[in-house]
Amino acid sequence: MVSAWQFENWSASHSTGESGNMLAWRALGSNPSHLRLSGAAETPTYPFVNQKVVYTEEIVRGVYMRSVGGIKNVFAIESMMDMLADKAGVDPIEFRLRHLKDERMKAVLRATADLAKWRPGGQRGTNGNLASGRSVAINGSRTSPPHLAQAYTATIVDIDVNRETGGIRVRRVYVGFDAGMIVNPDGLRNQIEGGTIMGISRALREEVTFRGRSVTSNDWRGYPVLRFTEAPDSIEIVTLDNDHPPLGAVEPPNVTPAAAIANAVFAATGARITALPLKPERVRAALKR
Repeated sequence: MVSAWQFENWSASHSTGESGNMLAWRALGSNPSHLRLSGAAETPTYPFVNQKVVYTEEIVRGVYMRSVGGIKNVFAIESMMDMLADKAGVDPIEFRLRHLKDERMKAVLRATADLAKWRPGGQRGTNGNLASGRSVAINGSRTSPPHLAQAYTATIVDIDVNRETGGIRVRRVYVGFDAGMIVNPDGLRNQIEGGTIMGISRALREEVTFRGRSVTSNDWRGYPVLRFTEAPDSIEIVTLDNDHPPLGAVEPPNVTPAAAIANAVFAATGARITALPLKPERVRAALKR
């Protein structure tokens, strides 16, 4: 069991997006206090007893890209939980269940594992240069503002890693989702599918690049997104309908794919990657290490 958790975070926060024009406030020297943080750093899915979170002013303003803080923070949290599960010699899903208290999050994780026919110890395979692996990442609803409206999400991915090129192919995705009472089932599935695709694109391709103080990724060549041919072969979804108030469904499915894919790379190859995006050159470097 995890006995203590320390998280040091640099991330674009809602404190810059909801206090007016932050640059003007800074120029006047009268920036109002605004403590709304972003992306689940201060309220992780797991209710760790001894927790310390240090939040540092961001370097680059990123709001309001969808889940600007959530993807990075959940990537860090879920990567660490995967590392700890490996160190403990415990199945990644079982390890997460041990650290969860919220029964709704537990139900989502179990339903997703059933959907994917998860087998402990069955997350790795090889076929020539291709190494296949599967893993998981989750993101739960929050116990304190501002994240009370987030749906419970679990994502399991099956991937292939080309050991020669470093390319990653996401083959299958399984998503479990509890957004409370479902009013529009088809609309909810569309949000989950679209958010999942966006999360995969962010994980594998999307990156803002700089030269000095200037952004250089200013067109679709410099900032590529996932192509149709790179989309998963399948996205299977299980939704848990109930009588709880509806929760937000747009942002949560975008948050978990990056961590799930990186964890699956580790399952497939034993290489741990702790930076995004998971570009081929980054994967090759990790495989050499």
